[in-house]
Amino acid sequence: MIRNLWHYLKNILCTPLFSGCVVICTILRFTTICYVNEAGKEYTIFELLFHKQELWDTVSAEIPLSDILESPLGTYALMFMPVVVIFPFLNYFWAERMTGYSRFVVARIGKVRYAVIRAVSGVLSAGFTAALGCILADVILVALLPAEGLAIGKIWIFKIACFMVYGMLVSTPGLAAAAVFYNKYVVACIPFLAFYLLDLTLEKQGLVRWQTSYFTYFYRQPEPGANVVFYVVMALGLMAVFGTILTKRRDGCA
Repeated sequence: MIRNLWHYLKNILCTPLFSGCVVICTILRFTTICYVNEAGKEYTIFELLFHKQELWDTVSAEIPLSDILESPLGTYALMFMPVVVIFPFLNYFWAERMTGYSRFVVARIGKVRYAVIRAVSGVLSAGFTAALGCILADVILVALLPAEGLAIGKIWIFKIACFMVYGMLVSTPGLAAAAVFYNKYVVACIPFLAFYLLDLTLEKQGLVRWQTSYFTYFYRQPEPGANVVFYVVMALGLMAVFGTILTKRRDGCA
């Protein structure tokens, strides 16, 4: 099973769409608000890069580059990343089903193994998409902005790991939806609406710690909370839903 899993995952990671989604994640990372001036005007990382000299002189006096690198995801990233990270898998998965190739795979390895490999590949590819997008964004920032005295060590590695966990968690609603619906637009809307409405509700209730973006800076927290357990159980449950529906389909997992 490990060999089949690696082969399927490698096929997803080698597609042009995967590279494109990594770039999109990088762009979404740059929409994060990194500085608010005395007048209350907000500046994103994008603006910092495009107006780097004059703006950086002001920002760097108050905020070190390390704090910008550790800034949480912005609103646009929270809305669209749950869709973007799972799309490389969905595109490959749909192509496999539409061409009927999945029937041959099921006949060779069985329904259960087929479903497990697809579920694990889906969340892993989503995690890699989010993590690589974060790495690319940080590399660009360090390359284009003055980085004197910046130390990147274990904390940065933990941050990348947290982004990978975030990508894996937020991909699961789209994964479960893919087992039910054939329409890619419906599947794309489900995680977008689900997490946007969830995070918006939690923000209004003052429960910021329960927002999904918490997992992108989880490494800075002293100890895990009930929210971590909740989201992990939710993700595992949605993966189980994906696998169960896929194995119970009358069309042979296709």
